[in-house]
Amino acid sequence: MPADRLRGLNALHAATDVYTWKLLRRDLRLSRPETTRTMTALVRGVLIRDVPDS
Repeated sequence: MPADRLRGLNALHAATDVYTWKLLRRDLRLSRPETTRTMTALVRGVLIRDVPDS
């Protein structure tokens, strides 16, 4: 697997990990909708960044 693809998969794993949710929701006391928005932004950031240049 190419290094850039593995890096993207690792980033997606971190962005969707249950401990990320716990940090945002429980530790930082974000509301459920704000936690969802934040995690969605993390995933979108990974996906947009992972698109190869044309």
